[in-house]
Amino acid sequence: MQGFGKGLKEIRDRFDTIMERAIKEHEEERKKRKEVGNGGEGQIKDLVYVLLDIHEDHNSDIKLTKENIKASRSW
Repeated sequence: MQGFGKGLKEIRDRFDTIMERAIKEHEEERKKRKEVGNGGEGQIKDLVYVLLDIHEDHNSDIKLTKENIKASRSW
C-alpha cells in the first residue's frame, strides 16, 4: 500500500504544479488587461478569473488564498 500513497503524492504534486502554472498565466493575462486600461471589463471570465478577483479584493467578506483557488478542482 505504500507505493499507492507515493503514487498519489506524485500525482498531487504534478497537479499542484499545473495549477500554479494556470494561476500564473491568468494573473499575467489580468495584468496585461489592466495595463491596457479595461481591466478585463466586458470580457468573459472563467472560474479562475473570478476566484482571483475575490482573492485580490481586500474588501471582500470572502478571503481566498491561492491554496483555496488550487483546491477548486471543478474548473
